[in-house]
Amino acid sequence: MHKTKDARRGGEGETIEKGGMTVKSLMWYFQRHALFLFVVLFVCSCGGEGKIPQSVRLSECFYSYNYVIDWAALGDPNNNPILHAYLEGASEEKLGSLRITDIDERIKRLERGRIIKRFDDSYMPAHPVIAGGKRRELNSVIRQAAAKMLPVTRDTVRKIRPYFKGHEEMLYHVVWSGIMDGGLAWQTLEEQLERQAGKADIDLRMAWWIYPEHSHHAGTNTYGSAQGAWIITGLKGFPEPHIIREAIQSAENNLIHSGLAGTAVGKENVNESLRRYGLIDGKGHSRLFILEKGDPVVPVASKLSVEFARNAIKHLDLEGISRILATTPEQSLVISYHELCYELLKELTSTGALALPKAADAGEKGVRRLVSFYMLNPP
Repeated sequence: MHKTKDARRGGEGETIEKGGMTVKSLMWYFQRHALFLFVVLFVCSCGGEGKIPQSVRLSECFYSYNYVIDWAALGDPNNNPILHAYLEGASEEKLGSLRITDIDERIKRLERGRIIKRFDDSYMPAHPVIAGGKRRELNSVIRQAAAKMLPVTRDTVRKIRPYFKGHEEMLYHVVWSGIMDGGLAWQTLEEQLERQAGKADIDLRMAWWIYPEHSHHAGTNTYGSAQGAWIITGLKGFPEPHIIREAIQSAENNLIHSGLAGTAVGKENVNESLRRYGLIDGKGHSRLFILEKGDPVVPVASKLSVEFARNAIKHLDLEGISRILATTPEQSLVISYHELCYELLKELTSTGALALPKAADAGEKGVRRLVSFYMLNPP
């Protein structure tokens, strides 16, 4: 990826270049890192602001953007009280009161799994925790940004819709996982943050806890294959993307070939999950949504994705968000961009501009609306 920098000179309100970074950018970057460390220490010693209720499974309000952790350790219900203790600023007395016999081993695994981290002789959450007052302030900032972004977002949907005649049910998946949350959008966000911060090699990989989660949160998982990429939207109520991927894997070539040729998938390659998910019809034909590089919609969606990301970062006050959340610019961007997209999805689906796939309405057959294959290497 081409790395760029942008520093301006002179004029009131502008910044002066110094050593490849702007003075303002340098101050922002280091102040945010210093503030982050101070607040983390304060939270750990004082119990933090806005506790997440003990009844909440912390694995359910944990988010990750291309960040690898020990997911089994996070999801282990026996680790939930330990994580709650650390999120609230655990003391030795507090940990002892949990009466978990193998607590030392569990703590070590959580550390190795990059879920908690050691600081001197104690542990703290390894990732930002957004709850209580921080959550409320973030909500306010995001709603303001979403109000400004809504006309652009509606226009994005309007421009892409004509390309989905006969496939209208795939529009939500493409708008969210292809345009808002796609690789081009994130590449653009990274490049724009490099310009703002005046430094190269921005790393957006991170994780965070947030409570309560947004009512319209969604996810995107991308899986490579010999012929291209599987893109699967994650939505509440539906099977998780990795489960959908496992169901597809044994028959993926047959699904793709059937979708391209209009022939039936051989019975020996059909598993019950594919029928249940609506990816194969009653006659054994693939219903997989396939996009090819030469399809007219591809350059249009690519352009819209870049434009959307540029508009989004323009409307996100990352300095202000960093102050609210006590996070670095990178963390602030990843967290706030997701929340902005969720708020826009809420507006689009509540007004009927987009049809939100709902498991309660479509059942498991609705899974088909969450899956696409982008063909890079035709058979």
